[in-house]
Amino acid sequence: MEDSRTYLPPEWNNEERMRVLLGPMPKLHDTVARNARVTFWTAAIHQWCKKTNKLIFTLQETLAAFRRGTMQGLCIPDVLVHMNSSGEVIPISELPLGEQPEESWIRWGQRVFLAMPSRLAWNKFSKIIGGSNIEGTTYVNTVTLQEMCDQVMKRYWESATKNYPANLPVALPLLYQNVSDCVGSTDNLHLIVETLAYQGQAATTVHNGTTFVKFLMPGDTSKPIITMADLGKQTYIFVVSAQLYVFVYICQYM
Repeated sequence: MEDSRTYLPPEWNNEERMRVLLGPMPKLHDTVARNARVTFWTAAIHQWCKKTNKLIFTLQETLAAFRRGTMQGLCIPDVLVHMNSSGEVIPISELPLGEQPEESWIRWGQRVFLAMPSRLAWNKFSKIIGGSNIEGTTYVNTVTLQEMCDQVMKRYWESATKNYPANLPVALPLLYQNVSDCVGSTDNLHLIVETLAYQGQAATTVHNGTTFVKFLMPGDTSKPIITMADLGKQTYIFVVSAQLYVFVYICQYM
């Protein structure tokens, strides 16, 4: 029976090759074999996340995604540790989200020269002594996340004149209607928008129970700002758009 998982690598149907790749990580002195194993599984995990629009995952989900009959990838935990050390995946608790508050020079110096090096040193030390709990960690694929951020920004500005008034905040439900195929879920879109806000490429606010996002104008370097005037105009547009969407939906089934 043909496997329907479209993200699987070409080697998946090679019995002998996969028996090796699904085995445990080679010994430390066998650097060639270890590097080959890491390269293969890193590419496979990225492909899985990209094909399935999966930004957040756990070790158990990864093992299940690459189960081959009764066999699981015994080296996948080591690969995730490697990907974490290279920043390709990080625990969701460490993902910077939301708009960054203004900070003084003293606070900036403390964060850059004291807090960050101390945290990185502790993370490295805890991995060496085996203190990291990989089984209980939820990871974010930062590579796929950034790709989705770029896609949302590109899609938004490509269709801005048709679907949204230029340089106004857009309601998140309306934005999702136009980017759902490239982000997958509304949870992913929230994560993307909060990441863009942290990067200074978007601003967000909640108004009357609806989240609005305003994107950085192409070629602009200043951080976008959402004003009450923006919200007044866009709330009206969002309500009219929602009513039109419901009307069209009803007409289709009358």
